[in-house]
Amino acid sequence: MKEPLLFREVQGVATKNLTQFLKVLAIIFAICLGINFIKNRGDFDQYSRFLAVGFAGSCVGAFFTSYQLITEINEEGISVRFPPFQPAEKFFPWSHISEVYIRQYNPLLEYNGWGNKRGVSGWCFTFNGNVGLQLVLSSGEQILIGTAQPKVLADVLEKMNRIND
Repeated sequence: MKEPLLFREVQGVATKNLTQFLKVLAIIFAICLGINFIKNRGDFDQYSRFLAVGFAGSCVGAFFTSYQLITEINEEGISVRFPPFQPAEKFFPWSHISEVYIRQYNPLLEYNGWGNKRGVSGWCFTFNGNVGLQLVLSSGEQILIGTAQPKVLADVLEKMNRIND
């Protein structure tokens, strides 16, 4: 059984309602496009082009508004994932982590921007901003997880007696 969460942060582009709205809009555009296509017996007229552009735009919008960084901490360790690009979580058990601290970083110089990538300072899972949770694994590998709630995160880690200054 999974341990209860002590910290959960979801950073994202938009609210879930906006993503759902864009998905519904894409379905409406697809239905209208299908009806228009059948009605015109396969002729792709100007109205069909409008519907196709609306469908494509809604799909792209729904995809990019579902982009999130989800960080969870419990007694077992820290998990992070980046849906829709990384649907499975990456889990770091406490037994594999030698150091944990919160630090400022330069996303462009250290990691070539935000996202899930490898930079000169190791792996990063960042969404925006310049503050993150730095993990140093027992193997020496460094992982940075961006956060918009550094004070809350520091409080949780201090209560767990896990943070290094």
